[in-house]
Amino acid sequence: MLGLIPKLGDVVASLPGPVVGGAGLVVFATVTAVGINTLRKVEFDGTNNLLMVAVSIGIGMLPVVAPTIYHTFPTWVQIIGGSAITSATIAAFLLNLLFNHTPGLNKAKTAPAEAAPAEPAATS
Repeated sequence: MLGLIPKLGDVVASLPGPVVGGAGLVVFATVTAVGINTLRKVEFDGTNNLLMVAVSIGIGMLPVVAPTIYHTFPTWVQIIGGSAITSATIAAFLLNLLFNHTPGLNKAKTAPAEAAPAEPAATS
C-alpha cells in the first residue's frame, strides 16, 4: 500500500545504501534467530529430522558457495535454485513429505507403552 504513494517511494529511494543494508542485516539475522529457536524445539533423536535439516541447509548453501552451479539448467530452475532461501525451503518441504508423510518411511520414535501400576502386595 505504501509503495503506491510516490512521495514515500522517493523517501525510501533516497536512503543511503549502508542504511538499507544495515536494516536488512538486522531483519535477516532476526529471521535466522527465530529459525534456530524453532529448530531447538525439534526432536532429532530417532527421527529423520537431522537429515532433513542438514540436506536442506546444504542445498540452500549451493548458490552461495557455487554461484554458477545452475547456469546450465533451464531458466525456471535457475530462478528457483539460484535463491538460497527458496531452494532450502523447497528441499525441506519435499524431504518432510518424503520422510514424514510417506507410508513405510516414517521411522519416528514412538513412546514406549506405559506399564500398568503394580498391585500393592497383600499383607497377612
